[in-house]
Amino acid sequence: MISSPPLQTLLFVVLLWQMACARLEPRPPESGLLPAFGSVWAGTVLLDRDRSDRTPSISLQNPGNLPGHWLSSGVVESVEVSHASPEDFVDPRYCEYFPHDCFAIKIAAKRYYRFIAAYESFLLYGMDVTGDGIDELLLEYGEGRGTSVHTKHLTVLQLTNEGAERLLSVQLTGYVTGEFRGDPPSWVRRYGLVRSPRSASTDVIVWLLPPPYVPRFVGNAEVLAILQHPRLVFRYRPDFSTYELAEANLVPLR
Repeated sequence: MISSPPLQTLLFVVLLWQMACARLEPRPPESGLLPAFGSVWAGTVLLDRDRSDRTPSISLQNPGNLPGHWLSSGVVESVEVSHASPEDFVDPRYCEYFPHDCFAIKIAAKRYYRFIAAYESFLLYGMDVTGDGIDELLLEYGEGRGTSVHTKHLTVLQLTNEGAERLLSVQLTGYVTGEFRGDPPSWVRRYGLVRSPRSASTDVIVWLLPPPYVPRFVGNAEVLAILQHPRLVFRYRPDFSTYELAEANLVPLR
C-alpha cells in the first residue's frame, strides 16, 4: 500500500513551484536602461499594476481565447488570437521570414484585426475603458528584431461590426538619438490604468523611466518631446471617439 505524502511536504512542493513560476515571469524594468538585444526583454510587461486602480483579471500572452463584451454590453463573446498567414498582411515579407510573429484577432471566424509582435511576445487583455459597458482590447506588443532596434507599444482598440478602430497608440520604449559610443541609450515608459475623475472612462497614464544619460546633439523633436514630458495623461473623449492628451508636464533636459 502506497501512503500519501504528509501535508507539510505538499505545501513545500507548492511553495517551490510558485517560486519557480515567479522567477520565470519577466520583471518590469525599474530604469530606462535596457539590454541591447530585444529578445532578452521582449516579454517584459510594462503595465504598472501598483499605480493602477483598474487591472485585468484575464489576459493572453499566447494564441488562445479571451471572453468579453466586445460588440454588445449584453452578449459575452470570445475573441480568438491565432497565427496569421503572410497573405493577411499588405507586405507579407516579414511574416514569410518570421511567421510566428504574425497574429490575427477574430470573433466567430471573422477577422477584426491583425498585428505583428516581434519575438512572438505580446500581452492582450480586455477592459471597458470608455465607460459604455462594452470592452475594448488593450494590446502590448513589440516591433523590430535585432540590436538596439526593438521597441514596445501600447494600442487600445475598439471592435465594431466593421472591424477595429484605434482609440490610442503610445510608444513605450525607444532609443535616444545623438552622439554616443556603443549602443544608444534607451528609455522606457510604464503605464497605469486609472479611473477618470470626470466620467466612467479610464485614463491611461504613462511615466518615463529616463535613459542612463542624455547625449549631445539629440536634435530630434520626437525624442525631445518624450524626454521632456515624463508624465502624460490620456483621457477618453466620447464626442471624438478617441483618447486625447489631457495632462503633460514639461521639464528641461537632465
